[in-house]
Amino acid sequence: MLVQWDPANFYRQQFDTEQEMQAFLNTCCTRAWHVEHDRGRSMADGAALLIPQFPHWETQIRNWKDRWADMFAGPVTGMDVLLNALAKAGHPLYALTNMPAEVMPLEYRLFPFLRLFRDIIVSGDEGLLKPDPALFELTLDRMNCRAEQVFFIDDVAENVDVARQLGMSAHLFVDAQTLIVELQKRNVTF
Repeated sequence: MLVQWDPANFYRQQFDTEQEMQAFLNTCCTRAWHVEHDRGRSMADGAALLIPQFPHWETQIRNWKDRWADMFAGPVTGMDVLLNALAKAGHPLYALTNMPAEVMPLEYRLFPFLRLFRDIIVSGDEGLLKPDPALFELTLDRMNCRAEQVFFIDDVAENVDVARQLGMSAHLFVDAQTLIVELQKRNVTF
């Protein structure tokens, strides 16, 4: 919900047709394969699993890490501006992300507004993935907050549901403008 990440942004340039690109993403570098990077497996280890099975796609497989930055289309419209306003108003901002730990230094360079967060809890560092309640509990501990003190925002309904089950107020992200309206309803100043 902060940045627009989609491997197809990059891989469309690597294949002659949309069908070839989709075949690669559906059979080789799949979501199930990538989620293990989010859980903590290194991208080198992930590539090593696939290259023997798909040697004809070795370059594309290695590009998953080597060209990670090219999978982004920039920040989600308006979110960098909103985060800046919230931080300037003094609101403590934290992030919880399913992300490979090894790419976080690059993420900070690509998206400097991420430094507005007091802390970013990265699934790849913790070996846990949203929506696992244990990751939410760990995040609350790192924030030194009780669940009822937190307003959680996510673009995945299952994650929002878990946050609510744990006692947080939560919002299913659609776009920045809808979030602004929700924050105004909650009398959040920025």
